[in-house]
Amino acid sequence: VRSFACFPMKETNNTQYILSFSAEMFLVLAGIGADDFVNQTVYIPQSAIQTLEDEYTKTLQDKSRSIVASLGFEGEQPVLCEEDGSVRRYLIQEALKRKNECKKLEPIQNKQSFDAPGASEIQLQEVLGICDYDAISIAHHQDVTLVAFEPTIIVMSREDILGFQCIGLVDFLCQIDLPLHRILTAMCLMAKYKFQYILSGQNLGFIADRFDEIQDDEYREKCMTSWFDFLDTLDLKDDVTNYGEIFRQGILAALQECLKEKNTPDERKMLMQKPLISVTMWLLF
Repeated sequence: VRSFACFPMKETNNTQYILSFSAEMFLVLAGIGADDFVNQTVYIPQSAIQTLEDEYTKTLQDKSRSIVASLGFEGEQPVLCEEDGSVRRYLIQEALKRKNECKKLEPIQNKQSFDAPGASEIQLQEVLGICDYDAISIAHHQDVTLVAFEPTIIVMSREDILGFQCIGLVDFLCQIDLPLHRILTAMCLMAKYKFQYILSGQNLGFIADRFDEIQDDEYREKCMTSWFDFLDTLDLKDDVTNYGEIFRQGILAALQECLKEKNTPDERKMLMQKPLISVTMWLLF
């Protein structure tokens, strides 16, 4: 699921967005919520709010028992593994946090169904889950931009399938004009959780331009430190998933795309001289 965090950014005046379930869970994890969406309307499907209500109720019920334990084995001997009270409290608090943060967003009810080539409404609900089925349906029928990073949703947004507008997490954070250091912090979290493609060329160009606009030296240093933290993933060693190399290829592709958008040698030279771009080149090569 942790795959695409970026799409080619499209110029749009649409300030209405709806979040996929995974996108909303990531934003909660990153500390980005309703208070950051001042000039936009950001919806969440009503079914997602109900899902999180049910999750909290079940978590509270399961973790509030006097003893919470599971049965395991050491060799052939059964062992009762009791769950620590601090772990139980943490799980309850996290479920409550997810529920409360999502309830701050504007709920929207899906009132229409849809199907896709080769898949019925019931099959799609089973594959996607009711929350994302509703989010796609709302984006498809109500001219709302879906924020997502799940490959299945990306494919379904194509013009030859459903043709709804869909953007990635980094695109969304750039479009809502979140402060640069918070965009970079979210990107570091994406790298931690091994998102496959985090940046597009347009994202990279946007971030480099935003950095150049910073006048305050202390804030400029803060953002540069966050950029270095993000690029530290290039040096990831001894990882069985080979994520360091996957990350490197993603950054290289974004850099190449960014260069292709420049029409003249002088424009490309100016891009290469931008501080964030030059640092990236140095670390890549």
